[in-house]
Amino acid sequence: MARHGVQIILCIGLEKTGTTSLQKACGKAREILLQNGVLYPDRLGRDNHIDLAAYAQEDYKSDNVRKSILARRDIDLATFRRQVERNVVTISSRTDYDRVMFSNEHLHSRITVESELRRLKALLEQIGSDFRIAVILRRQDRVAESLLSTMIKGGRINLNPVLPRSGALPLFYRYYDLLDMYENVFGSGTVHAGIYEDQTYRGVTLFDIFNNVTGLSVQIADQDKRARANRALSRDGLRILGKVNQLATGKQSMAAHQRARLIRWLEDGHGGHPILLTRSQVRTFLDRCAEQNEKLRLRWFPDRDVLFPEEFADIPEQLPPSLLSSEEIDQAARTYLEWALSGQTQPPAACLPLTGP
Repeated sequence: MARHGVQIILCIGLEKTGTTSLQKACGKAREILLQNGVLYPDRLGRDNHIDLAAYAQEDYKSDNVRKSILARRDIDLATFRRQVERNVVTISSRTDYDRVMFSNEHLHSRITVESELRRLKALLEQIGSDFRIAVILRRQDRVAESLLSTMIKGGRINLNPVLPRSGALPLFYRYYDLLDMYENVFGSGTVHAGIYEDQTYRGVTLFDIFNNVTGLSVQIADQDKRARANRALSRDGLRILGKVNQLATGKQSMAAHQRARLIRWLEDGHGGHPILLTRSQVRTFLDRCAEQNEKLRLRWFPDRDVLFPEEFADIPEQLPPSLLSSEEIDQAARTYLEWALSGQTQPPAACLPLTGP
């Protein structure tokens, strides 16, 4: 039964806006948060409340994340949903908080229709009925580039296309429609948005932006300097990993720990910001996003002249040439894969560190 006056803070991403760092920091700051009346549950996912999107999605959706959850727990969808509902009842039975905060970026990428949000709302209304939707926005081309890197690390083979093809944009990039859908379900005024690029252009930190959109005043910034940040691969590094993904089938399939170790070595030897798009490609894509972004600016950021900085100085007119030929990419991929499967501590000398575009 919902407790009167409890606020539910629902952090929905966006994807590629530092959500993993924020979730880890919230997880480490659980005691501090609770001392300030904010519960950051360790149910529904320890730091990332991944069960929420998986629960809310329509039955017909074939989603790799939900498939993985069900396979790992060896249960069907109906059983999974009952487990989630029991966990929510357990959370609602606690009386040591007046705000509860959940975070899952898949609420941006995998929730696409209002019926899914209504299922989610009905679930969370067992805890409270005062909702605050917190979201950090990032320019769409930057999200697309970062997302492709993540997808290659997850098993994708090809670097292209980086951007969605011509035609209607997916909801993933239609930020106005996305936030409007949330307010249609959770209520007018529930969405509180921030801009990721403010870190560069307004001198604030990611945690400042997070506190603003969540309404928190608790310092949760991770002070552990040893924490490993998400690292990027250069374009050649992504090409090698894509080729590894193509080769790693059947008897050469990698276990999760083998893939993670291989990616760490690639990050060390082939790290760097990947240059994947030309200035012309970015401008054309942002033109497709312009109407959505302007509508969003007028509704949520009327005091700003533009939603995102129109800065393209770091985007080249043409993609720089790769440092490695296709044959060298193929050989490097085969060597890395052989090493990953061998269990040897150090990669062979053939896997030379090399940074590139």
